[in-house]
Formats: sequence, structure tokens, C-alpha cells
Amino acid sequence: MSLLVWAFQMVDETRVPIDGAPDAKPAGFENWRTSVWGSNAVVALAEAVRRPRPSRLILPSLAEQDIVVEGEELDQLEREVDALLTNIAEVVRQIRITAPMIGGVVNASGSHVPSEPEIVESFRHRLRYIKEAIKFAKTVPRGLVEIS
Repeated sequence: MSLLVWAFQMVDETRVPIDGAPDAKPAGFENWRTSVWGSNAVVALAEAVRRPRPSRLILPSLAEQDIVVEGEELDQLEREVDALLTNIAEVVRQIRITAPMIGGVVNASGSHVPSEPEIVESFRHRLRYIKEAIKFAKTVPRGLVEIS
């Protein structure tokens, strides 16, 4: 299974898609919950940009549960994503993402271990999908981002 991210708006206590927002996008594989989002590297960066304290760490909480982010927490989520994008190469080195975690390509020999630039680019795409969902959620009253 994959983790998916999308933006909604709460209307009469019902989640409705936001006009113009894309459908659900990949936010990583299920095993990313602990190996990526719950990794020491991601937790450290999230902690470094956490404001105001004691707000929760958003992306690291995926290690334990699906997340729904709204209101002021959207700003925290955006800070976490921005910090990861800024430090992406170092984060990838620290968490040592491996082929199964990014959907490695199968070749004639049956496997392909992606290069570090391929892993960085895969991670970057997922972070950009989260950032895009945040952007849409912030454009409407009671906008929210769900990653599950």
C-alpha cells in the first residue's frame, strides 16, 4: 500500500474536494511511516522548525497514525516540508532509503538499486505533492490536508 496526500475542505462536517486541487498523490510507501517519516533525520528537522511550541510534529506522527492537518498546523507542516526540501540530499543519506522504499525499477536481472540522485528526486516529488496539498488547503475556509 502507499501513503496518499490530498487536500479537502470541510463543508457542513463533510470533507469535499477543493476545486482545482489534484486527486490524491503519493506521499510514500506504507513502510515510509517509520523508515522515512519517523526517522531521526525527519524528526530532528521537524523539531528544529516547530513553532509555536508545544505544537505537534506533523510528518513524524505518520509513524504512528494517519494525519489530518488544518488551521495553524498547516504552517507547521509547510515548515517541515520546506526544511526537508532544503536539506533533502543529507536527509536521504541519513535515512538510507533503499529501492523497495521508493518503488525500485525491475530490470532484466530482477532488480535495480536506484542511485542517490534517483532517490533524492523520488523523495522530492513526494514532498512537492504534500506542499501542493498545503497550498490548496490554505486557499479555502476550513481547508485540510490528509495523509493516509
